[in-house]
Amino acid sequence: MTEFTIHTAESAPEGSRAGLAAARQKFGMVPNLLGVLAGAPAALTSYLTTTEAMEGSSLSPQDQQVVFIATSVANRCEYCVSVHTAIAGMAEIPPETTDALRAGRDPEDERAAALARLARALVGERGCIEEADIEAFGAAGFSDQQLLEVITGVALKTLSNDVNHIAETPLDPAFEGVRWTPAAVA
Repeated sequence: MTEFTIHTAESAPEGSRAGLAAARQKFGMVPNLLGVLAGAPAALTSYLTTTEAMEGSSLSPQDQQVVFIATSVANRCEYCVSVHTAIAGMAEIPPETTDALRAGRDPEDERAAALARLARALVGERGCIEEADIEAFGAAGFSDQQLLEVITGVALKTLSNDVNHIAETPLDPAFEGVRWTPAAVA
């Protein structure tokens, strides 16, 4: 298996250095995922650009974390479920909502449940979801714009989930307290 380098702003290819420096400034660290993505400037730029676009979407920060966790659980990504669990805590998502998502269940909160169901359907059906899935999402109060934004969030997490599977990205020490494994899924 190929061994991937976890780059720093100093070791990364020139096209990735600014992105890693910005990440260090924003987060106070360079998460291992970004260090791996930096091996291909196009991959890092795609991830960072899509992340920024999601931050400007009509989905709240809480909604985004629900999509990210549900997608990452469906894709069985230990790294992303762990990291987004920590971020969900910072976004003040109730622990019972995060616990349900981590277990692959619908949260009791109907808004979160609708987001999670759609994200899981998109992953499970590779985007070929049923009209009933779309109608149920709309019936929960979501717009067509938000449907497209969930698809964008699923694509973003699928990129990072796939990279983490292939690179076997080690979890950053900052997230050890919320480590997740696929065995946790009901």
